[in-house]
Parts: sequence; C-alpha cells; structure tokens
Amino acid sequence: KEKKEKKILTQEQKDKNETLAWYIVGTVVLIVSIIYFTLYKIYDFKVSFSPIDCGFVTIFHVYCPGCGGTRAIREFLNFHFIKSIAYNPIVVYGAIVCGYYYIGQTLTYITKWKKTFVKFHDWTLWGALIIIGANWIIRNLLVIFAHYDYIGDVIKYWS
Repeated sequence: KEKKEKKILTQEQKDKNETLAWYIVGTVVLIVSIIYFTLYKIYDFKVSFSPIDCGFVTIFHVYCPGCGGTRAIREFLNFHFIKSIAYNPIVVYGAIVCGYYYIGQTLTYITKWKKTFVKFHDWTLWGALIIIGANWIIRNLLVIFAHYDYIGDVIKYWS
C-alpha cells in the first residue's frame, strides 16, 4: 500500500499562498471596478449603496464614520479627488494604498518572487483607522459647534 505523503509547507510557502490568494481577490475587485466604472461613464449606470437613511444619523443626529462614503466614491469616479476627500477621505486613501500594494505584488509576480517589491505593514491599517476616526470626530465637531455641514444631512438637527 502506498502511503500518502503529506506535503508540509514552509512558512515562506504559506505566506506566498496567502499573498497569491489576496492578489487574486484584488484582481477580481479591480476587474469588477473597471466594469462598473465603464458602465458608470458610458451608460450613467448607478448603484444605490444606501437604500435607507443612515440609522446613526436618524438616531443620534450626527454622522457615522462611513457617512459620505457613497458620495466620495461617486466623486472619485468623476476624478474630483478633492471633493471625494471632503466627503470621506478613506476612499482616496484606500485607492492609493490598494493601488500601491497591487502594483507591488504584480511586480513581485512578474519577477517570479526574485524580489519582493511591497510588504504589508500594519501602519496602513492604523492609518485607515486614524483617518476614519479623525474624519468622524472633526466632521461632527464642525456640525455641532460651528454649524458647518459640508454634506448637509445633519445640520437641520443642529440649527
């Protein structure tokens, strides 16, 4: 009887497999994004990401950390990057970070792992959390204390 030999992967091989899996996910997201962008630009195709009002706004009368995200994506797709940042800066940050990693991983695969161009760093996640938190706090403080509401959704509760 033949015994099935278990293939034991080294940590390096496991890391490569995990990186490849995330690369494939990124490629699928990129392809879907290109299709959506094409439909958006050619046919004025739109998807509503929020068919109901934000529960956070309805209950607490302040913005949630994700408020403005859909409008930020719309402005980003129209190449209005400053407006996109004003609505929700995580969209532009996410595009930059994802693009940076995707290009780096593509170069790594082209060289067949002879050189790793980009490695994941925790600071990218910490940066995202800081941006989300700072945007949420600053936006709400401006509404509550300065009565300035760039988006215009909650000022009616504070005027």
